[in-house]
Amino acid sequence: MSHTRPLRPLTTDERTELTALSHAQSAPAIEVTRAILLLLVSNGHSYQCAARETGRKSGDAVAHLVARFNTDGLAAVTPRHGGGRASIDDTDARTRILREANRTPTPQHDGTATCSLTLLRKALRAAPDGLPRVSCRRTRSGGFGRTHGLPTSEPAPGVQRVRPSANAKLGW
Repeated sequence: MSHTRPLRPLTTDERTELTALSHAQSAPAIEVTRAILLLLVSNGHSYQCAARETGRKSGDAVAHLVARFNTDGLAAVTPRHGGGRASIDDTDARTRILREANRTPTPQHDGTATCSLTLLRKALRAAPDGLPRVSCRRTRSGGFGRTHGLPTSEPAPGVQRVRPSANAKLGW
């Protein structure tokens, strides 16, 4: 690939930071490799030659790194989000979900003394502010598992708590 977008001149601080990062023993390997690539290109190596010097095969990836460095600076060395599903809940919704998950269920209001993700989802969907699409991933990322960590209340006087048998199969 030709140098259609050459690397901009490095500032003294950038060169110092990249040099230190290229020699770092405890930094992530991808950051060290990217720092070495940028230093090689800044010293006049072609994209393909810089890629081969670091054990890479493609100069195109180096060209993309250089283009990103020209716009983002040293932030280009740190990997970005590598894909996956985007979060559908904003901060307010996440706070609302975790607040409801921390609430201790009551038999009078919820119909049970134990909390479950199904009960949590029903409570959130029926709430006045309404969260029609509730993700169970939000509760798990908030430190709550399937049943571990969800609050429970003591059963009402005279009500015996039903314990699942050893052979009971969980439905999630």
